[in-house]
Amino acid sequence: MVIVLVIIGVITIIVGTIYGINTGSFLGFMIAFFSGIAGSVIWFSMAKILENQSYILSQLQLIEEQIKKPPVKIICDKCGKEYEDSFSYCPHCANRPTKG
Repeated sequence: MVIVLVIIGVITIIVGTIYGINTGSFLGFMIAFFSGIAGSVIWFSMAKILENQSYILSQLQLIEEQIKKPPVKIICDKCGKEYEDSFSYCPHCANRPTKG
């Protein structure tokens, strides 16, 4: 879809230039040419927005996958209660787990 939008933008520039040449006046050429440029900027912008949207959706899917993973539980050596491995110490007794 992005490629189609870019192609339409290029065609818009070409059509604006051809139409401007066919007007026969410099003012007509400038108006048609810059109208073609303005139209193509819109098409190119839509292509970039669509590209960014695809990137954002892929990043959201990665985040969603990370959120869906169940947390790993650690059992405290001191009090015996479970806590998530994202904590650097036991939230119940403040004991730091031994590495090993």
